[in-house]
Amino acid sequence: MTDAKAWAEFPYAEHDVVILDSISAATEGVEERDGGKTGAAIAPLLDATAKGLAVVVLANTQKTGEAVRGSGVIGDRASLIWEIRDATDLQLDPKLQTWWECLPEASDKAWGARAKRRSQRETLRLGFVVSKCRLDVEPRPFVLEVRMPTETPWEIVDVTEEVEAEHARAKGEAV
Repeated sequence: MTDAKAWAEFPYAEHDVVILDSISAATEGVEERDGGKTGAAIAPLLDATAKGLAVVVLANTQKTGEAVRGSGVIGDRASLIWEIRDATDLQLDPKLQTWWECLPEASDKAWGARAKRRSQRETLRLGFVVSKCRLDVEPRPFVLEVRMPTETPWEIVDVTEEVEAEHARAKGEAV
């Protein structure tokens, strides 16, 4: 991330999106508490957005699931932050107003229990909810289903309408 020469030679015009997986791996050696070094390390990504590229950066959270790992500079500089949670076998609570309120907690402890249920599955669901937005209009939460059959190509399908309909049905039945 800090190789200025490499970024100066990057063929920006040939790309639409830069995806970085993950920010902590790309900024190895930069201490989480050192905001100045973190800011310098992510500066090329901000430059890429100024040149018209979309930049997607994957980041992990602290074990509690409450905040992104690393310096607060990372979240401060982002225009849009999506929180992604496991929506596989989502338990829709008719008492809650929206389906995304039904998503499981994000902590490391909760993830471990869910991971056991998900092993050897061909289908997973991921719920996307914005936790920070500097856009004029905040994007609506959505659910993607990742289908990973062994005999055919994988696919990703937007199942948000299905989940919303299931939640509406559950609310109607509860009434």
